[in-house]
Amino acid sequence: MKRKLLPCIACLFFWNLSYSQHLEIGLGFGNNVSNIDFHHSSKVTTDDDKEWQTYWNSNFNINLCAPISKNRWYLKSEIGFLKINSFFILNYDYDEGLGIKKGLLASYLTNQKIYFSIAPQYRIQFSSAVFKISAGPMFTSDISNVLTSTNSTLLPKSSPPGFKIETGIQYNFKNIGAEFNIGYAKIGQSELQNRWHPKISYNLIVANFGITYSMNNERKEDINEN
Repeated sequence: MKRKLLPCIACLFFWNLSYSQHLEIGLGFGNNVSNIDFHHSSKVTTDDDKEWQTYWNSNFNINLCAPISKNRWYLKSEIGFLKINSFFILNYDYDEGLGIKKGLLASYLTNQKIYFSIAPQYRIQFSSAVFKISAGPMFTSDISNVLTSTNSTLLPKSSPPGFKIETGIQYNFKNIGAEFNIGYAKIGQSELQNRWHPKISYNLIVANFGITYSMNNERKEDINEN
């Protein structure tokens, strides 16, 4: 699945290069606060009465924005990297066909993912500042996935599509811009160990700073005026 996903990510990302000659290229880096939801046929509880733990993690992305008409609408394509660290202590019941057993898992989880998102973006111009908001699907695939308690490396997986909602502000000086973005991302369910044990899904609050470069500033100003 991973081998099929990555070529699709690359094709969709670089398709934006040919979509318009008037591109804005951006680099972003920052932090994300993550928590994990657990999904299982039985009730999942924890020793500390919490169903999740949160950690500060890192992210990095490269993005392309292209105007899709003579108005404030753009198409944003983004490819990036997420590192997610979490700790949890789980209690649950499971049945492999030999009767109900008690499951206990206490572990640090280190998960590194590559992701791709594509979304329509709406912009409002305020002098040299631009307010932006976007929402669209998000596709992820594991680079590495390690459970510390069992000292095991899990097989890389591609999660079902999630979504990403983001808002931000950008200040421009000629063709160069500085931006700050904050948003929410949902990553779909994936197996933690195997089908008998809980599945996990991630909720992320993502914040990052970035720089942008507009390849045609005059065209950009014309679009914002319209």
